Amino acid sequence: MRESNQEQNREFLENFSVRLNTLIEERRLKLNEIADACGVSVSTVSGWRTAKWLPRGNASKLLADFLNVSADFLLYGKTAKDSSYSIISEAAQKYGSNVQIQTSSLIWVPVVSWAQAGQAESFDELPAEWQELIPVDCPDKHAFAIRLVGDSMEPEHREGEIAVVMPSHQPKNGCLVVARLKNDGVLFKRFFVEDAEQHLFRLSSYNPVYPSQVYPENSFSWIYPVWSVQRRVW
Repeated sequence: MRESNQEQNREFLENFSVRLNTLIEERRLKLNEIADACGVSVSTVSGWRTAKWLPRGNASKLLADFLNVSADFLLYGKTAKDSSYSIISEAAQKYGSNVQIQTSSLIWVPVVSWAQAGQAESFDELPAEWQELIPVDCPDKHAFAIRLVGDSMEPEHREGEIAVVMPSHQPKNGCLVVARLKNDGVLFKRFFVEDAEQHLFRLSSYNPVYPSQVYPENSFSWIYPVWSVQRRVW
């Protein structure tokens, strides 16, 4: 099954790159022109062209607007007639038949595994092998998702659920976060400022078996607030 998903992701990326390269050649565009229009680096655009990764968040819309096509056509080869139904159908299949989505606010974000999150210092350019895409209505154009592992947040949240995180936002007291400790991997917890002057943060679990822990701010590679947690029901 995992090999099949990787093959589908590879085919998806290659089809996207074919459409992108065709549009670039037809319009005789330069990579730096595309990069400037999308607010990304030239190396990022090069990765799009060579099927290494997809445009993330708002970059897909900016790219499509610059090329004067729809984002659905650019990413999925779909016309306006069938794109809305396709997005809703895919989301309903994964997260329940009663799902309701405003398609105008959707972005597609990559899902990384727990282990991959623990290895990564940055999520600006995710390798294609890490990517599964899900539609979300998150306001953060740099959003990505992590498949949760462990039971520390039960019974409210369970292993296998998907947390969508916001790298461009700062966590607030009491919010859910996914954090990467420099020396202790990735954690999914509730976040509290223990001592603002000393820059101490407290992370707590819903499961009473796991006690709260206090960490200095410099213990973290990153701390991202959670926008939503999605539970697969089928």
